[in-house]
Amino acid sequence: MNVFPLSVANLPDSLPVNGPLSSRRAKVKIRRRDVGILQQQKRRLAEKVEREKLLLAAMPELAARILDHGRRHGCVTMGEIIRVTGASRNTLKEHFRRLTEQGHLVRHGTGKGSWYALP
Repeated sequence: MNVFPLSVANLPDSLPVNGPLSSRRAKVKIRRRDVGILQQQKRRLAEKVEREKLLLAAMPELAARILDHGRRHGCVTMGEIIRVTGASRNTLKEHFRRLTEQGHLVRHGTGKGSWYALP
């Protein structure tokens, strides 16, 4: 069996890939167009990750921890962040206010029942 690195330059028009379905004579073909789309997606994801790194580097540590908690858990409440960080409520209010103004978080509800989510 010939093994060669997968790149657009050395691909034929279509490439059969044997897998668990090959016993049923099913073949998956990777076309040059598909490889090009995957390369585009990889490049866009790398750019997105780089932008996020720059954004988090310019952000205060507490604000970054709030956003990280929101990504991991889907939503954030004031009580959760007080428990996680140990920061004062007034300090956190200011960070939540800035994060919502900058569009990093969206506030749902009012008063003690409010919670925040990523946009």
